[in-house]
Amino acid sequence: MAAREQLWLEKEVRARQHYEKHMEERRKRLEEQRIKEERRRAAVDEKRRQKLEEEKERHEAVVKRTMQRSQKPRQKSNRWSWGGSLHSNQSISSSDPDRRSFSTMNLTKHVDPVINKRLSTSSAALLNSPDRGTVS
Repeated sequence: MAAREQLWLEKEVRARQHYEKHMEERRKRLEEQRIKEERRRAAVDEKRRQKLEEEKERHEAVVKRTMQRSQKPRQKSNRWSWGGSLHSNQSISSSDPDRRSFSTMNLTKHVDPVINKRLSTSSAALLNSPDRGTVS
């Protein structure tokens, strides 16, 4: 009977050792998984921080360029030549405010609706503006 008990105790010890070994391996696996996940999160956070830093630098550069452009004196060029030459004489236009170019004087107030639909909103607004001459 003592031999049976001894076998049973040895079997129980082996089972306990196996269970403890299994639990230790599981604990190590979980710890490695936790460390790996922590490193991945740190890498993602670092990448996000770098992107934010780059975006901040780009934004600051745009703001700096905008400030430099707004402070630089620039000549406003007349993009449209409807009113005459690009370098018009101010004394002539100030003495005769109702003066219009010859081409605008000949335009009629009536505009074909098909043409009006194809015009951009700014061009349509120019055609319908009250500032335009009323020559029929």
